[in-house]
Amino acid sequence: MALLCNFRFRHTLLYDTYQLNQVVICENCDRAVQSANASVNLTQPIGGPMSVPNILVRDHMKSASPVFHENTSVEEIVQTLIKSGVSGGPVVDDRGQLLGYVTEQDCIKHMLNDSYYCEEHQVASDIMRRNPLSVSPGEDITKLAEMMSGKGPKQYPVIEDGRVIGIITRAQVLNGLNVIRIHNFKRS
Repeated sequence: MALLCNFRFRHTLLYDTYQLNQVVICENCDRAVQSANASVNLTQPIGGPMSVPNILVRDHMKSASPVFHENTSVEEIVQTLIKSGVSGGPVVDDRGQLLGYVTEQDCIKHMLNDSYYCEEHQVASDIMRRNPLSVSPGEDITKLAEMMSGKGPKQYPVIEDGRVIGIITRAQVLNGLNVIRIHNFKRS
């Protein structure tokens, strides 16, 4: 017996006797049933609709992540990224305000160009991506998951009162979604 459960936004989860078979992204349940070849169309599980716990960015973000000053050398950024095992970090000014974001990809591009053109000593503000997308610690993790499900960044700086307080990655968002999934399975 198939069971469809609406799960925020346009995602519909298809369950078959307590196992998640697939996620179908559709505008309505009828289309989800057709695309999943489901035989039964129940829009609510037995016992009523599933509740989604309010999981926030602050619950899963990394507060101890590398933050680079706009004048940090590219060499220092590379060493920090290698040592910390993260793929990027926010770039801030003297007041801790977000200016940009620098990634491994930005460093690779710089190092390739530098090897060909022998460019002068460059710093974070020369290679960073300006005006990066950011999130607040009070933002719902499912909203961020929607943003990350497309071509958006793999990491977002977390901003509170204009200052960087951490980052959140896809892995942490997956962890938050897993908490929601476990919560809903325990209810059924």
